[in-house]
Amino acid sequence: NLSRYVGNGATLWVDPSGETKERAPTKNTYRKKFFDSTPDLKLHGPNVDIHHTLQQDEVIADRFKKERGINVHELQHLRGVDGDLHDIMTEQQNQFWREKARQMSSELGEPVTITDAKMRIDLDIVGKHSKALTE
Repeated sequence: NLSRYVGNGATLWVDPSGETKERAPTKNTYRKKFFDSTPDLKLHGPNVDIHHTLQQDEVIADRFKKERGINVHELQHLRGVDGDLHDIMTEQQNQFWREKARQMSSELGEPVTITDAKMRIDLDIVGKHSKALTE
């Protein structure tokens, strides 16, 4: 089996000779890549979900990639969490973003969507963090 050295997933793994590049995870492939790289999580039961530490909304993810060179689907931005806990986290985050959008709308005197609020805050935070690391 010539593909055994890449876990029978030649399109998702690095060639050990170093001659080919690993494909970056996408919104369609991050789940498999995450669980392939963390097989012990499946031992905790089938109710393990993946939490993105950065916004995975497509518009915001594209801006992260273009403006900061960050792929939100890379392993360092993913965490395995209990599925029930993930649902709670997601709902609390959604409540936070709805409130942030309302606050921004009030401060600016114009409508601010949840996506706009996420982009303004997340991109600003990541930008400040990146700047601090280079100083």
